[in-house]
Amino acid sequence: MLPLMIVLGFVAPELQRALEEAAANVPGVAAAVLTPEGTWTGATGFADLRTRRPMTPSTRCYVGSISKTMTAATILILRDAGQLDVDERITHYMPGWRLAGSSAVRVRDLLTHTSGVEREGGFEYWFTGVFPTPEELRDQLRALELVAEPGTQWSYSNVGYAALGQLLTVRANEDFETVVQRRLMEPLGMLRSGPRGPAPMDLARAYTAPNERTSRDGREFAGLGARVGARTVRVYHDADAMAPAFGMYSTAEDLARFAELVLGRTSLLSARSVEQMHTLQHAFDDDPRSGWTLGFRRTHDEHGWLLRHNGWFAAFRSHLSVRPEQGIAVVVLTNADDGGPEEIGMALTRALLGNTRAPLDVSSR
Repeated sequence: MLPLMIVLGFVAPELQRALEEAAANVPGVAAAVLTPEGTWTGATGFADLRTRRPMTPSTRCYVGSISKTMTAATILILRDAGQLDVDERITHYMPGWRLAGSSAVRVRDLLTHTSGVEREGGFEYWFTGVFPTPEELRDQLRALELVAEPGTQWSYSNVGYAALGQLLTVRANEDFETVVQRRLMEPLGMLRSGPRGPAPMDLARAYTAPNERTSRDGREFAGLGARVGARTVRVYHDADAMAPAFGMYSTAEDLARFAELVLGRTSLLSARSVEQMHTLQHAFDDDPRSGWTLGFRRTHDEHGWLLRHNGWFAAFRSHLSVRPEQGIAVVVLTNADDGGPEEIGMALTRALLGNTRAPLDVSSR
């Protein structure tokens, strides 16, 4: 188990060594590790292979579905302010948003992926590079069929979290980008982060490996550009209405600030909201100790329980894991489809906590 005090000066060389070894075949990686004593940040490789611009802990990267955790946190911030109720139905706030014709979907159902709304909602954006507007999202969600009754089954949904972004817009009476920036990112000091692309020009370039150009059905992904050695640049600039689900950008340093909120070390969220972000709200049938909280997957390993979320947008891949009982968190940002951020996160966790007898749970759920 974690010792009572981690001496960062002692463990920092081990963390950097673990990062470099685990990321040896990745173009660039930035990472942060929070402990009760403080925060370590590190990086290795390049943000741009052509110009040899180095990756740093302050390099901007798209964070993919880690965006969902920040959307969830902003929902809870508004709930703490009395601007919404997570147990209320979506149609109470947005009468035109009858998801799949149903008025039974609650805010809580969308937060825990138990709304019954399918994953991509029939959109082809991964292959066209064209992401829906809020109006197109609403119309498509109304036309869908639910895969399960709301609140009964877990089914991961990108479009469900996109709908939460529109809820934020309605309840805060300002656009999604403004409410997340003003209510979450600025108070936390996440000054190099943004709720929606296009990101600034100093964004890292992301790269697709030769075996990552097509999906399982053989279709080529959108956004493929120039070749750089054996890799191909892959670029999406703006996820539009899907930004709440996977279109935000950040840095390792900034996500470490967000992890402070998840650990309950800020006053931005109430103790009740932090607890609900930590506590199982819907358990998996095959493992009742694991499931979904209000924003994270909760799982467990030999060190205890943890919260985690992975991200993938274009060729950017990311990982965030938080262990509230030990007061630690791990952030990993990579700029490659084959970046393996979960495995890099495991290497950093082992360097911090000691060798593990079993791998951390990095399944796709």
